Amino acid sequence: MQSNITMTGTKNISIPENEEKEPAQPEMPQKDRLIKIAREMSELFHCSGNAYAKIRRDGHSEVWPVASRTFRLFLEQQFYQQTGGSPSSNAKTEALSTIEAWARFTGKEHKVYRRVARLGENIFIDLGSPDWSCVEVSPSGWRILEESPIRFHRGGDVQPLPIPDAGGSLDDLWNFLNIKPEDQLLFLAWLVFSLMPDGPFVILVLRAFHGSGKSTTSQYILSLVDPRRGGLRAFPKDERDLAVASENGWLMGFDNLSNVPPLISDALCRLTHGAGFATRTLYENMEETIIDAKRPILLNSIGDIIERPDLADRALLLELPPLEGPRRTEAQIKTLFREKGPKIMGAILSLMAGALKELPSVAYDDLPRMADFARVGIAVEQALKFPKGSFMNAYSHHREDLSANILDHPVVSALWDLMALVGKTENSQGWDGTFKALKARLDELAPEADRRSMIWPKTPKKLGNILRNMAPALRIHGIILSFPGHSKDGSHLTINQEGGFRQSPQSPQSPGKSVADLGGDHWGDHPKNEQSPQSPGDHGDHPKNGQSPQQSPPKARTVAIGDHGDHGDHSNPPFLLAGEVSQFEEVD
Repeated sequence: MQSNITMTGTKNISIPENEEKEPAQPEMPQKDRLIKIAREMSELFHCSGNAYAKIRRDGHSEVWPVASRTFRLFLEQQFYQQTGGSPSSNAKTEALSTIEAWARFTGKEHKVYRRVARLGENIFIDLGSPDWSCVEVSPSGWRILEESPIRFHRGGDVQPLPIPDAGGSLDDLWNFLNIKPEDQLLFLAWLVFSLMPDGPFVILVLRAFHGSGKSTTSQYILSLVDPRRGGLRAFPKDERDLAVASENGWLMGFDNLSNVPPLISDALCRLTHGAGFATRTLYENMEETIIDAKRPILLNSIGDIIERPDLADRALLLELPPLEGPRRTEAQIKTLFREKGPKIMGAILSLMAGALKELPSVAYDDLPRMADFARVGIAVEQALKFPKGSFMNAYSHHREDLSANILDHPVVSALWDLMALVGKTENSQGWDGTFKALKARLDELAPEADRRSMIWPKTPKKLGNILRNMAPALRIHGIILSFPGHSKDGSHLTINQEGGFRQSPQSPQSPGKSVADLGGDHWGDHPKNEQSPQSPGDHGDHPKNGQSPQQSPPKARTVAIGDHGDHGDHSNPPFLLAGEVSQFEEVD
């Protein structure tokens, strides 16, 4: 049925009576649109109670905390592309709260990693590049993966590692790092171990006079392990600052230290083994934020900063030699590193692959403290074809020297005098008694100046605390302390000396023994008049009859053990001037 409507000066228009206009679609609220974008364009998940989003950008995947500025900007960008406008602040706040709840209580749980991760026996390293590619290192070699199977999370200050290239030589490394030849095996072991996620980690301490390149050396170590914007940092003021730093990076590098306060020393020790740092959650009265981290650490200083035995037990102290010869500017060094860095990185990864191959053959017997590091060090020794025992000999020398430095205490001096007296006059190798009796004997033997010093214990209890702290270092030098317990006479201890009377340890010095003294030079040369066996790759290749060693294969995305590079080459790199020793410009 139709009705005709007639209007003056117009034609008759027929309108169907049953036809209705479609109602306009209501516009989706901004909050709901943001939530829809997050659910459709990202994978929401959680790790250790924190909400994360895995998003796709420019053909690759990225992982960001839901609370991060990057994820918020991603949502705003997608919102603008769909609507041509910007969401309100209230809409963003409400949407992000809902997205976080969805990720934590509905999304799956996945482990998130910083810079390095392990999957089976293989190690994965985030290159920090804009395309979020990574390197997979296995016992058979290394390769670059464009899509990472690991969910790496980056802080806002992450910088890219040199993109590794095959055919490089570790010899080029020493043109940027001022490490003594006799310490290079120890350093390479530390470097490889710091690119593994396992730990417990050893604290690398570089000590040198001003002008020895310690800051430059530290900076390029950081560039090969975990480069970040700003580079080396100032030392944290408290444990909370250290925890925050560990949450935002992998290698903790601190520059120009004057001392390590006791509380920070304890925190550093916990960080190397894995520790949870708790602090009150912002704007919450009843909740704690837990930062659980395990990190390698790099320190440098002019003076002696390792004063506590527990820190010394976890440290590797390397003295840097003074720099000689003409200097290069910082700009020249950076240019050279951009040129040489990729092949140096490739050589490091090849060494790492070789160590992974050798690691199963390393026994667990007779390992020192920091046994995991020692096993990797022995594997590095074997991968580079050093004489057997080279690593443990060098590591033992450094541990003894560092412990001798810790034992530079008036109580220890008096204790050595007591053990010498007991051994000569009482024909005994030990002493047994209470702390009270021991303090009386030490007071008799110590010079008056020592007894008046601030660090001399005034009570038997304080003497006990000092000796308990010193016990691991004393054990290295043959003094065995045991604490059987408490009786009515007081707390007892027993002191025994292994191997009879010894002189007290001297102040630490360089071992004075390079790897070359052990039967070859520091790149795997074996005793003269013997054929140098070849490693699985080019570790043992050396020039013969004036000819250059064989070249490594052309660059490939997958690099086998045979692509380690010519570690044995000792000819001067082409960028060094005649007679030039170093290319550092000290930046202390």
